Amino acid sequence: MFSETERLRFRRLTTLAAVLAYFLVVSGNIVRVTDSGLGCPDWPFCYGSPIPTADSTAIIEMAHRFFAASVSVLVIGICAATLRRRFSPRLMALSALALGTLATQIILGALTVWLKLAWWTVAAHLGMGMLVLGAMVVMAWEWRGAPRPSNTARLAATAVFVLLLTGGAVSGSHAALACGVEFPLGWPLCAGSLAPNPATLGFAQWFHRGVVALTVILVILAAWRAFTRGSPTAKRWALLAVVAIFAQAAIGAVMVLSLKPLWLATLHNATAAFTWVAILGVRDA
Repeated sequence: MFSETERLRFRRLTTLAAVLAYFLVVSGNIVRVTDSGLGCPDWPFCYGSPIPTADSTAIIEMAHRFFAASVSVLVIGICAATLRRRFSPRLMALSALALGTLATQIILGALTVWLKLAWWTVAAHLGMGMLVLGAMVVMAWEWRGAPRPSNTARLAATAVFVLLLTGGAVSGSHAALACGVEFPLGWPLCAGSLAPNPATLGFAQWFHRGVVALTVILVILAAWRAFTRGSPTAKRWALLAVVAIFAQAAIGAVMVLSLKPLWLATLHNATAAFTWVAILGVRDA
């Protein structure tokens, strides 16, 4: 059994790790939208040196790597301590998941560079980052003694995660503007069609939009359940999840119609990641 002091310390540490993991995900998106993924064409160094060149893309890429290394040390420390102290089976399972996911994410980060930003490595690297973030968020809630999420909230969280993966695939395959940039032919339609050819890049964008629509519905259902049966904390996070998913969808539409400016692309990713954090906070049963 652990003391209240230990509970408080780990609660603070996991919360800090979750906050840093969130900003790590955002910084990864900055690398993508600024086309800095190959600013350092080798890994883990940059042109054979730990110090990047004066090129802006190299600086952005190495800054992300250094930040990732710092967050990784914190996550490893928290998870190793949790496993060593054997606090609870659930916390131990979450720690093992976080460590395994973190190791996979690091490998995928290297593969993303070595394979010259292959779309599947970009999407998988993002997905692993989101899983690390999710593990830290859930651990932070566990240390607070929060109730378990309902089945509806779990389903909504799964949909949000799939949404993030499809968004990563769209970004990695450069399909963000593949449907066109005019209203309504480019949005809400795709190249003037309700169902584009599956062999085109536009199909990836169209599929992502379908996942957005489904996710909005599931998040609303999870929020409705929280507002009818949940605690005040669950209601607050449910409201944040609904606001975030609508903001994410709206920003996505504006991105297409305004030719994807960098600041909107970053905001789009940030709101998507926050939706993930918020839906994991809907713990009402």
